[in-house]
Amino acid sequence: MTAPVTTRVAELVRTMSEVAVVRFLVVGVSNTAMGAGIFWFAHRSLPAAPSQFLSYTISTIWSYYWNRRWTFQSQGKVASEALRFFSVQSGFMLLSTTLLGLLVDREHFPTLPSWAGTVALITVLNFLASRYWAFKKA
Repeated sequence: MTAPVTTRVAELVRTMSEVAVVRFLVVGVSNTAMGAGIFWFAHRSLPAAPSQFLSYTISTIWSYYWNRRWTFQSQGKVASEALRFFSVQSGFMLLSTTLLGLLVDREHFPTLPSWAGTVALITVLNFLASRYWAFKKA
């Protein structure tokens, strides 16, 4: 006996959601690795806040390309999605730069735990904003 249509639709949505989360995490890991490398290299000669700004800017371009193309397989209009995505990322860049500036540069907390905690928070917020707003299906 086949499952009711609503059950099959719910299962399909759940499956698609799981694929998107896994893909987002794969892109995120590559993005984080690249961003970490840029951050650590830049932080050798710059304070944490400008290092994070540089790292986040380059990583955002990488992230947009792969999240649009692979994670969310978006077919939406590039201009409107890019505007939403880069608006969200600008907010997250400001938030992460401010947090690292406060934690590391001002309060002198250890760099690695401060960076890792900031990245964890931004990752969760970023997925939600990307999925439900920036790459929202029309």
